[in-house]
Amino acid sequence: MSHGSVREIFGWQEMCDVELPVPSPEKQREIVKEYHTIVNRIRLNEQLNQKLEETAQAIYKQWFVDFEFPISAEYAAAIGKPELEGKPYKSSGGEMFYNDELDQEIPLGWTAGALDYFADLIDGDRGNNYPSQEEFSTDGYCLFLNTGNVTKDGFNFSSNNFVTKEKDNLMRKGKLERNDIVLTTRGTVGNSAFYSQVVEYENMRINSGMIILRAKTRGTDPLFVYLLLRSYSMKKAIENYLSGSAQQHLPLRDIKEIFVVAPDRDLIPLAMTYANPLQNHLDLSSKQNRGLYKLKDVILAKMTKAGGESEIH
Repeated sequence: MSHGSVREIFGWQEMCDVELPVPSPEKQREIVKEYHTIVNRIRLNEQLNQKLEETAQAIYKQWFVDFEFPISAEYAAAIGKPELEGKPYKSSGGEMFYNDELDQEIPLGWTAGALDYFADLIDGDRGNNYPSQEEFSTDGYCLFLNTGNVTKDGFNFSSNNFVTKEKDNLMRKGKLERNDIVLTTRGTVGNSAFYSQVVEYENMRINSGMIILRAKTRGTDPLFVYLLLRSYSMKKAIENYLSGSAQQHLPLRDIKEIFVVAPDRDLIPLAMTYANPLQNHLDLSSKQNRGLYKLKDVILAKMTKAGGESEIH
């Protein structure tokens, strides 16, 4: 409809004369009801996910920030106070000592460690085999994560880039394994996502603005690493490294300089017995929401199709 020699014009009267297919009122109500059912379910899941996230973080804070984990029978016996077994450590008089690296008091027997104390830090492939823009497609064998896929709320798969199996096989590193954690290191730095067993893509790689954290086998639960990354203290530590920087970038060498509390390793799996069910529920709810968002688009397309079968107005 637009026309014009130098600048295209679509006039008001021409807009008013455009005929559009409009579904019958009954069909409109049916589609709107389906749409609102989906939108309301998405909203409920988002509220649930927020509560689950807050509860998991509360567990992490209680045990590894406030140091109010339950006193073990061994420690209670060692200090001659068996009646303290199961009581919260710090508020029940558990022994603390000052750690210079952390500039704070921590429980006796704990230490300080960088992130690579808990997990292997894995960079992506940045060599000649890094995909060009022409090698990406909207569907394919391996999902090549972009900055929009890793958000403050975890994974978002609304806009995806894929590479072929052949291209995937050429790259040397940066391939995700289940229970890996992805951390963004460029642009919006500090977003993280957990590649749990329920995430719907079997093959995923990180781009050059991310790293993978893969929990080490010596008693570190992957969820502990994920909760650590999402904790307030880690976010503040990352902000401190970024302050004054012209470009938002957190290279590996800086990540390795961020020291955090390294607790008694026997405590980590014990704490995660409470946090893991919450995370499992959150992962399933997030996956359901990703499916519901796709279904919402189908409903909108259905409305267009229904209108095409109706009278022109």
